Amino acid sequence: MSWTIDELVANSPCAREDTRRIIAHFAGCDYATVVAFGERTVDSATAKKIQDACQRRRHGVALSYLTGTKEFYGRSFRVTSDTLVPRAETEHLVDAALSLCCRHTRSVIVDVGTGSGNIIVSIAAECAARGNHSHGFLATDTSVGALHCADGNARMHGVAEQIAFLHADGVTPLYRARTLRTFLHHHAPHLIICANLPYVNATHRFQLLQREESRALRFEPPSALFAAHGGLAAYEKLFAQLSRVRRALPYSGVDVLCEIDPSQDRALRRLARRTGLRYHTTIHDLSHAPRVVHVYGPPLL
Repeated sequence: MSWTIDELVANSPCAREDTRRIIAHFAGCDYATVVAFGERTVDSATAKKIQDACQRRRHGVALSYLTGTKEFYGRSFRVTSDTLVPRAETEHLVDAALSLCCRHTRSVIVDVGTGSGNIIVSIAAECAARGNHSHGFLATDTSVGALHCADGNARMHGVAEQIAFLHADGVTPLYRARTLRTFLHHHAPHLIICANLPYVNATHRFQLLQREESRALRFEPPSALFAAHGGLAAYEKLFAQLSRVRRALPYSGVDVLCEIDPSQDRALRRLARRTGLRYHTTIHDLSHAPRVVHVYGPPLL
C-alpha cells in the first residue's frame, strides 16, 4: 500500500514541519517538494520508515538524529549517536576562533572533544574560503565513532587534508607525542584551543532529564553532556593539561575558548586563574547570556 505525502503528514503523531522534514529525508527529496506536492505517493517500505521515525520523534528523539544531519555555521553536518547535535550557541565560539586567526599570522587550532567536527571543520573551511592558509588544525576525541563522523564531515567540506584527527584525551598529544611536540617547539606557533566540553551539572542530571522540554537530551551521549564538580570537571582537567602544554612549549602563547552554561562564567574564570591562565573576555549569546569564556596564557619564555 502506498501513501501520499499529505496522508503521511495528516496521520503523523509529531509536528507537521518535523514530519515533512522526515519525509524529505527518507523520500530523497527536498523540503520544498514535500510542501508543494502533497499528492505525490510514497511506497510502503519508505512510508513505514517515515512512520517509525515520526514515532521516535514524538518520544523526543532529536530531528537531527532521525535525518542524520544538522545545519551549523551555514553548512550541513552529519551527526550520529556518537556525537552531540551541534547547537547554534556554539557558532559564537567559531566566530571568536576566526577572529583570533586573523590576529595571528601562524597558529595551530586545537578542537578538544571534537564530536561531529562541526567546530574545527567550520573554522578550517572558513579560513580556506578567506584565502588564509597559514594555520594548522588538530582535533581530538576519546570516541572512535565521533572521530569517524568528524573525519567524514571534513571530507564532505573539503578540509580533511588540513585537519589531523587524533584518538586522544584533551590536549595530551601536545606534550606526549614527541614528533608533534618537536614540530610545535621548532615553529613556535600560537595555540588556539577550542573547547565545547560537557558542562551540564551531573548532580542535576536526573531532574533535568525528567523535564518535558529536556527529553531530547536522553538520546545524546551522556559523556558529552554531563560533568561533575558543578559541571566544570572537564575544564579542570583541560586546564591542568594546559599547564603541562605551556611548560613543554614555553615559547608558544595560548588562547583558550570555552563554551559554558551562563551560570558558570565567574567559576570558570577563577578556575583559569588558579592554573596560571588570565581572563580576557566573556562572549555573550543572542539572549545576552554568557556563553564563551576567553582566557589566555602568554609565552613563559
